[in-house]
Amino acid sequence: MIDDKKIKAAANKHIETEYARYNSGKVEDEMICLRGKGSFKEGAKWAINEFLKDLWHQTNKEPEGYDEWILLHYSVGNYYSLAQVKDFKSWKGFVENMPIDGWLYVDDLFSKEGGNQ
Repeated sequence: MIDDKKIKAAANKHIETEYARYNSGKVEDEMICLRGKGSFKEGAKWAINEFLKDLWHQTNKEPEGYDEWILLHYSVGNYYSLAQVKDFKSWKGFVENMPIDGWLYVDDLFSKEGGNQ
C-alpha cells in the first residue's frame, strides 16, 4: 500500500533532482516552476500505480475468507464482476476455465476503521 514514507521518499527524490538541476545551472528558476504541473501529474500517476499494484492478486493465489467479496477482472472483453468466495467450489477449476486476469478483495478498496491500514 501507499504509505507516508513512500510518498515522502518519492517527493524528496524529486526535490533533490530539481535542486541539483537548478544548482548546476542546467535549468533556470522559472523552469522549476513550469515543471510543477508535470511533476504533480507524475506523482499522482505514481501514487495510483502503487495503490493498484498491491490490490490485485494473480489467479494462482486463491482468495481466503468464506464470506469475502472479490472483484474479478476478465481479460476477454475487459470486464469485471463481483463474486463471493463461498460461491467457488474449486478456485483452481474456475480459473482454469475462465479468462481471469486477476482479482482483488472489495474490502481493500475502502479505508480501514480509524484510517489504519
